[in-house]
Amino acid sequence: MMTAASKPGSDTAREVQSSADGRLQSAWTVPRPERIPPATVAPAAVALGLTLLALGVLTSPILSVVGAMLACGAAVRWIKEMHDAAER
Repeated sequence: MMTAASKPGSDTAREVQSSADGRLQSAWTVPRPERIPPATVAPAAVALGLTLLALGVLTSPILSVVGAMLACGAAVRWIKEMHDAAER
């Protein structure tokens, strides 16, 4: 029975190679660091806008308009920030 650690090509399998001087070397490499997008308030602003939109449906159309504008503006800003971060 093969376990996950013994399957060839699995992430947990550890391959070992011999070097010219007879020492064993791991075939694993150090992963490159992931790029983490910068912190932004846009997701919270989208959530607030959607909350105001929903609350406005129950109470006042003006609140719905303000919520929709806030949600749309924050969504556009969020997309733009993520696009700019991906280009770097």
